[in-house]
Amino acid sequence: MIKRVLGFTLVELMVVTALIGIISVIGGDILITVFRAYAKAKMISEIERAGNYAVSFINTEMRGGSGVVLKSGSSCFLGASECLTYTDATGVLSEVGFSIGSCPAKNGTLYVVKSGAISEITNSNLTSGVSVSRINSRPIFSLSSGSGVTYVGMVAQILEPCLSPVIGNAQFDTMVKIRGY
Repeated sequence: MIKRVLGFTLVELMVVTALIGIISVIGGDILITVFRAYAKAKMISEIERAGNYAVSFINTEMRGGSGVVLKSGSSCFLGASECLTYTDATGVLSEVGFSIGSCPAKNGTLYVVKSGAISEITNSNLTSGVSVSRINSRPIFSLSSGSGVTYVGMVAQILEPCLSPVIGNAQFDTMVKIRGY
C-alpha cells in the first residue's frame, strides 16, 4: 500500500515566500511612484494657479489705477522688499507688495493693502501654499513710461513652499498699460 503525504515541502514554501516578497517590493515601489507623481502634479497645479491669479490680479488692479509709484523697504506698508502704491479705479489708495521669504521660516509672498486691510495675493502657508521669489535678483515690479504712456511690469518665480517635500516652480510675467495715468 502506498502512503499518501499531505502538506507542502520546504522548497515549495520557500518559492511561494520569495514570489510574495518580490511582488510586494515591486508593488510597493509602483505605489510610492504613483503617490510622488500625484503630489508633484498637485504642487505644479497650485503653483500655476497662484501665478495665474497673481498676474490676473496685477492686470486688473493696475489697468484702472493712477498715480503709481514704485517703492522699496521701509516706505512700503509692511516694510516689504518692494511695492507699488497707486490709487485704484474706485479712488482708494492701495499698495501691492512683495515680501521676501526666508526658508524654512517664511515663504515669499505677494500682498495687497486696501484701506489698511492686508490680503495675501499668494498663499503663504509653509506646507500647502507657494513661495514667491525674484528671478536672478531682478526686482519683481517695474515701472516705465514714455510718450505719455505708463507701464507696470511684474516678473516673478513661483516655487513650492518652504516645507514641501515636492519641488516645482514656474515663471510669470506681465506688463500692464495704465489707463488712468
